[in-house]
Amino acid sequence: MPVIEILGWVWMGIIIGSTAGIVWASKHYADEISDRDSEISVLKGTRDVLKEEIFRLTKPKKKRTYTRRKPKN
Repeated sequence: MPVIEILGWVWMGIIIGSTAGIVWASKHYADEISDRDSEISVLKGTRDVLKEEIFRLTKPKKKRTYTRRKPKN
């Protein structure tokens, strides 16, 4: 009988340990994913600002129209 009792405790430890490991891993990776999501949103904002700057710099400049001055009499 003691062998079956020992095996029962071993199985109980395996079940509790694996459950605790899964819960810990889920919590740990959820925090990591949250950090990465916030970093992605910041990088998207930076990309949009840089894209606007590139369009502003590459947009053709308006040619300045020169007018002739009237000669003084």
